[in-house]
Amino acid sequence: MYNIIVNPVNSKLVDTNTPQGKYIVNQYIKQLGGLNDLEYPLYDVDVEDQMDDVDPADDVDPADDVDPADDVELTPIDHDELVNILKKDMKYRDFTDLVVNNEDLDLFCNVSFEGSKLDGLTLQSEFRNCDFTNTSFKDADLSNSLFYKCYFENTNLNNTDLNYVEFNNCDFINVDLRNAMLINVRSHQLYTEDIELPKHYEITNGKIFGPSVNLMGNDLQDIEILENNLMEADLQGANLEGALIERSNLMGAILIEANLRGVTLVGCSFENANLINANFENATLKNVILIGANLEGANFNGATLINTNTDDTININLEGASIQQEDIPEDLYLLSVYPVDQFQ
Repeated sequence: MYNIIVNPVNSKLVDTNTPQGKYIVNQYIKQLGGLNDLEYPLYDVDVEDQMDDVDPADDVDPADDVDPADDVELTPIDHDELVNILKKDMKYRDFTDLVVNNEDLDLFCNVSFEGSKLDGLTLQSEFRNCDFTNTSFKDADLSNSLFYKCYFENTNLNNTDLNYVEFNNCDFINVDLRNAMLINVRSHQLYTEDIELPKHYEITNGKIFGPSVNLMGNDLQDIEILENNLMEADLQGANLEGALIERSNLMGAILIEANLRGVTLVGCSFENANLINANFENATLKNVILIGANLEGANFNGATLINTNTDDTININLEGASIQQEDIPEDLYLLSVYPVDQFQ
């Protein structure tokens, strides 16, 4: 949108991405008295150089196959201008190191940031139905933001602060999330293809799984979690009924009032986890470590505990549980609980 403008000389439509179109845009702004007041013009165009061989009366066919990236240079933009054009097309802009007042820009809706450079940007906002194709957020701070039904393709989120961010119903295609900070990140119904994640993170059932993620209240019934690092993850109130969790790290995780009914846990560590009022009814725990975990009010009725270490647990009540012990060499036991670098 906003790629066509009317030539006042002949009433023809002109593509704003051409030299003539840029010239006309700047002339409009001059007539409005706004060009000299801007820290940067809307387009970086040297009028005399660009217009030597252009007749403003000439028309340009808007149907021409024009790639905006061929003609439009990334243009610096200041805070006031950004606020003024919030609901317009934001393609191919340079927001590098911009710090935005969140009160002015608390919502972006149906905005395209295609081709824009947001490296080092600091912005906490709500983004709905936005397009981030070929957009770079490298080293940006987007913490505490919400992304709803947004489209990310060929997007650079390397080393981006995404702490406490929520991604809901978003598409990620060929996206670089290496070294991104994902503490307490929430995610729902993600479609992903060729996505690069930080170490220990993965996409499972359309959600981001990894250390310190926020899965509070999620319905994870019958899910398979294999060799995953969920250290200090928030699973409070989550439904894990019937799940299979093998060789995974849940040290320090929060599972207050989590539903673990019928879950199968093999080779997992819940060391120092918060399992207050968790329901392990009819669960199977084999080679599981519960050292230092808080199990106050946890229900183990009908559960089977095989080679489960409950040393120094807090307020554990195994009434109704079956406690079994199998002979297993210590080195094999440790291997079963500590898989490849998941606990490092």
